[in-house]
Amino acid sequence: MAMVSCQPTPQFTVPPTIAPTETLPILRSYATPITLKTATPALPAGYEDAAYLLDGVCYDALRVLVGTPIILRVQADLDQYFINLNSLGICEETLAAPTFDFSSQILVGQIQVGQGCDANFYPDSPTIDAQARTVTIRVQFTVAPDCDYEVMGIFLMAIARPPDDYTVRIQP
Repeated sequence: MAMVSCQPTPQFTVPPTIAPTETLPILRSYATPITLKTATPALPAGYEDAAYLLDGVCYDALRVLVGTPIILRVQADLDQYFINLNSLGICEETLAAPTFDFSSQILVGQIQVGQGCDANFYPDSPTIDAQARTVTIRVQFTVAPDCDYEVMGIFLMAIARPPDDYTVRIQP
């Protein structure tokens, strides 16, 4: 003998229509990329962080470029920088060069590695010598000790475009 339980059919009521009193914004979902920040605690006047331009470049390719000054004055320089990165054959994917507005700024930087817990760059404001026609950027690279990790510091900044005949130097 089987037992069957029966309940009365529930009575559903239609909820009343609620008229909105104000228009709500439409919410959209966007994928948030992981962004790369220049390893500087605070930027002095004259710098704009541009490390995001290296997003997607693999660690090993950046590792090859440690200590090499980065001075890019026009889009063709940035394009060539990425051609050089791709020619290393280290990263799994071929990277397209991002675009940057070079009309009033240039890109300067360097990559360093050290052993420790964290790496930071401490740049001074750009020094302009009109007589020598140079822009000098002094950057101190520091590593917080007490860890056995290789840490990479990436310094890539946009600075005001100097005249084309000025030499740009990065010094420790």
